[in-house]
Amino acid sequence: MEEDITKYEWMAQLSPFNTVFQAELLAIQEACLWASKTNQQIKAHVGCSGNEAADVLTKKATQDGIPTFIPSPRNHIKSLVQKESIIRWQKEWDNGETDRSVLNVLPKVTPTPWQRPEIMFVTGHGPFPTYLKRFNLRTSGSCGCGNLGNPLHYATSSLFTTSYHLTKPSADLEPLW
Repeated sequence: MEEDITKYEWMAQLSPFNTVFQAELLAIQEACLWASKTNQQIKAHVGCSGNEAADVLTKKATQDGIPTFIPSPRNHIKSLVQKESIIRWQKEWDNGETDRSVLNVLPKVTPTPWQRPEIMFVTGHGPFPTYLKRFNLRTSGSCGCGNLGNPLHYATSSLFTTSYHLTKPSADLEPLW
């Protein structure tokens, strides 16, 4: 039985963001083009002695191959856009001019282990009379019991939230709102 000595070498150098799957598809495309031009039959490389040679050439192509452009995979683009968005958002957050007290509680825009209700309570941004009055959504910043309607009041002394009360912090602690 005669050994198959058909060999074709072609190398391309891809960008670091390209995936192994893209590289393999490019290699398959090039092999198909070569096979059709030279009237060759392509065999699967499983169990083929040329597989090791293909692996060596693949590694060599990363340094010596012809620079080849394949568009970035969507997940790479999505990751870049997400990282850039967070960088820009953080810069705006750091350099903002409104409500710096929230920045003291939440210095990073993401990620935070806090849930929305916790953030609203700690920052005072929520359905509290003091907050709603700031935006003229209420005429008064008081609770129905007559005291200032801020988160600390509802958490420690409001008659309407008695079953949820926490121990009131010492008087020398200033609330953020």
